[in-house]
Amino acid sequence: MEDASTRDRLIDTGIQSMLSKSYHGVGIAEVLAQAGVPKGSFYHYFRSKEDFGAAVIRRYWTTAREAMGEILADPSKTPMQRLRAYFHWALEQQVLSDCREGCLLAKLGTEVSHGSSVLRQELKRSTDQWLELLADGIREAQESGELNPVYDPDKLALFLFAAWEGAGLRMVILQDRAPLDNFIELVFGGMLAS
Repeated sequence: MEDASTRDRLIDTGIQSMLSKSYHGVGIAEVLAQAGVPKGSFYHYFRSKEDFGAAVIRRYWTTAREAMGEILADPSKTPMQRLRAYFHWALEQQVLSDCREGCLLAKLGTEVSHGSSVLRQELKRSTDQWLELLADGIREAQESGELNPVYDPDKLALFLFAAWEGAGLRMVILQDRAPLDNFIELVFGGMLAS
């Protein structure tokens, strides 16, 4: 198999392994075995496990960003409908794993941010982009008159991000979607309801 596809397979395997375990709980030999890549070839594709972790974060976020961007740009929905649709999509992604995995950015953020400036910077870049997309969606909802302009879009985006990730942590602990359902109900049925 060509280098790019082998590298991609290693990254995809890394995402799944780190979602089900953790960064420190996943060994290079395990990733190689699961990806069907010969031992000893890891360093042909990555300088270090930290470099590999950064590639995993970038791929995970790139995939999520593409989906988020499509949902928040859907011309068939109003801006508030798009915001709600995004969180419903994110909830459904968690249901696919029986509510056992959570968000890789949040998981790695708590695990590696204090020990790796490289991974912390990659996580910061990814979450900054997440917040920017969310704030842009909030601005659109305000400009359309669907959302009260009293909220600062950047601060509201940060609040929603923190509340969502907190609900995601509770979801993993309970292995139940109820905390995410509660988030959507409280945010869109109450706090941001027009």
